[in-house]
Amino acid sequence: MSLDPILNADPIIQLHMICAAFALLAGPFAMFRKRRDRVHKVAGYIAAVSMLGLALSGFAIKSNIAIVAHFGPIHIFSVMAIWGIAEAMFYIYKGNVAKHQASMF
Repeated sequence: MSLDPILNADPIIQLHMICAAFALLAGPFAMFRKRRDRVHKVAGYIAAVSMLGLALSGFAIKSNIAIVAHFGPIHIFSVMAIWGIAEAMFYIYKGNVAKHQASMF
């Protein structure tokens, strides 16, 4: 196994991969950590920012099945991720922990 495909990829693909790695590391750590402690919050913010970076960088990647411009069905996941993160942050700032948790799953 070699890292050459990743190292030789376009910078936007590399950014997408880095964001995915951070989201994969921080996301479960935030989800399974004791709620309302500092580590949960820091891991949650890292996961949310990583997911936003992942979703936004995904818009710059051309789809093989382009429907409108270079966007395809896979880009729906980017829209869903942005919406879900925004919804989850809205609920936690309002103090509604149950809806925050539901938004994150």
